[in-house]
Amino acid sequence: MDIWIINHYAVPPQVSGGTRHYDFGTELACRGHRVVLWLSTFNHHQRRFLSPAERQRAEEKSPPNLELKWIWSYPHRGNDWRRVLNMFTFSLLLLWHGMFRRKPDVILASSPHLLAPIAGWVLSLLGPSRFILEVRDLWPDALVAMGLRNRPAIWLMRKMELFLYYRSQKIIVLSEGIRERLIARGISPDRVILIPNGVYLERYRILHSPETVRHTFGFNGRFVCLYAGAIGPINGLEVVIKAAWLLRESPDFLFVLAGDGPERKRLEKMACEYSLANVKFLGSLSKEVLPSLLNAADVLLACSAPVELFRMVRPNKLFDYLAVGRPIVSNIDGETRKIIEDTGVGRHVRKDDPQAMVEGILYYYRHPEEYERVRENAWKFLRDHGDRRQHALLLEKVLCEPNHSSQEPSPA
Repeated sequence: MDIWIINHYAVPPQVSGGTRHYDFGTELACRGHRVVLWLSTFNHHQRRFLSPAERQRAEEKSPPNLELKWIWSYPHRGNDWRRVLNMFTFSLLLLWHGMFRRKPDVILASSPHLLAPIAGWVLSLLGPSRFILEVRDLWPDALVAMGLRNRPAIWLMRKMELFLYYRSQKIIVLSEGIRERLIARGISPDRVILIPNGVYLERYRILHSPETVRHTFGFNGRFVCLYAGAIGPINGLEVVIKAAWLLRESPDFLFVLAGDGPERKRLEKMACEYSLANVKFLGSLSKEVLPSLLNAADVLLACSAPVELFRMVRPNKLFDYLAVGRPIVSNIDGETRKIIEDTGVGRHVRKDDPQAMVEGILYYYRHPEEYERVRENAWKFLRDHGDRRQHALLLEKVLCEPNHSSQEPSPA
């Protein structure tokens, strides 16, 4: 079967970012399908263009049946008009390049922004191809929660959102909360399929020794509290800097932030103003490096801004953290909290409370006997619920399912 996967922000494992769609493309290609992954030459996480050598390396490491189709998009540094232009240019060029190619049997188009899925839907009409939407984030709800007040923009995105919901054969979601939200909006439960985030467990079986990694990054002799992921407003990372300030007098503790984003410079300035010698920023790391770094930490930190909508999120980093079996200290409520507490892999702490975060960290500092239990619990959860190979089998079933039903009528 010929499959197109569209994700503006998809990356191969050699580059910083989420590899969900590259991994799915790899699995589908290895199962005999011909897959084209449409992705951008501009890396959203690092705010830079990938070099021709980087793109060539990714292509050489991909299986024969997986084609990486790189689309240029306008560069941006923050959440201004340039980022909007970045979305428009990717989507328009996707439409242009896609028009002149033989159409696939099915197109899977992923959010969060809605322009690329709209382009994917248009291309599906030219096939005709089956069209499947993946909702990784609820737009415009997430933007409104983060402060968007432009009513015409919100109205337009709401119309685009509903348009896509009612014109897709199936809708793939990443969390139960998003699934329930769509069903509450009138989408048939049979059309909404949960395929959560997960990890390639094989990437975490062969790791560099923690001692080697700790020496490389200068962690020797410290109790390392590591956050790995995007550094933006939605991540609420001020609390990490404030927790580091509370432990500034103890030489044992080191707070490490591995990632990049629009908030990084502000947090670096904040750490400098506090004269914190126990905070280190590493920048973005690829999926090839990240597992060994996580495995070298003592405690892993998961944070978000105090936004109600994030209760229905299962962030990528949660599954990366689980894969190394290190204790997690998290202030993310909802589904993330339920997984951490039910699985017994960490402690949930109050949001925006650096003292609570410190107490969570100190618990594992004082109870090293907990580590083996955490590791066993984490791996059991991933084997049962977070194995990306198993998720790829479910995706294959969804993609191969004939379109027996017509789309539901759009609401008036």
